Amino acid sequence: MNTVGIDISLTSTGLYIIKDNQEYYFNYYKSDKLSKLHNKLDFITYRLYDYKINEDFSNNEILKMLQYNDVTNKIIEDILTVIGDSIEDTIVTIESYNYNATRNNNSNTLIDTVAISTLLRIKILKEKFKIVSFIPPTSLKKYVCESVYGLGELTKKGKPKKPSANKLGIPGGKFTKSEMFLAMMESKYETKLKSYLTEDVKYLYSLKNIPKPLDDIIDAMWLAYIGLEQYNI
Repeated sequence: MNTVGIDISLTSTGLYIIKDNQEYYFNYYKSDKLSKLHNKLDFITYRLYDYKINEDFSNNEILKMLQYNDVTNKIIEDILTVIGDSIEDTIVTIESYNYNATRNNNSNTLIDTVAISTLLRIKILKEKFKIVSFIPPTSLKKYVCESVYGLGELTKKGKPKKPSANKLGIPGGKFTKSEMFLAMMESKYETKLKSYLTEDVKYLYSLKNIPKPLDDIIDAMWLAYIGLEQYNI
């Protein structure tokens, strides 16, 4: 069974695919400047998409939709190229909309994220994948925590007494991108990304924010693995 995880965003979408036990990493970004981390993670296929802004509101809205259509086409093309004729043996898991985005950004960011996500959903659903599922960001964090660190403390009747938490005592519901990264590095999964970053775990976790494209790739990886775990495959 093949698995695909997609963490869609306006600036840096992460795509992770496992086919026949081989890993495929993709990152779709709008900046033509690659950081040191981009260059270090040289096993990732980077796709730069044309990003322009028009001062006229209406023309800018049209331009954005054309750009979103372009990047989502690239995502679909890469998935189909890797998967080939085994599309009906493939699970696709996508992170759902983050309705808390307006807390740190503005309503336009949420609207644009919904626009690009909806375009991708329509194109995904047109294909004949075995399973397509969507996971809310909060559920993804809790699932990751339980998958790596266990279910947490239970009462004698088997009901949750304390929520699942990582080794630092941080519960899954409060995971940030940093805890998602740490969980991947402490998980059972042996990946190319883990082998590249083993010596950098403490440094990367100490940063205020996990740098791009790592944060998006990590989420895409978790979505792919959780897709397999959810369906016991």
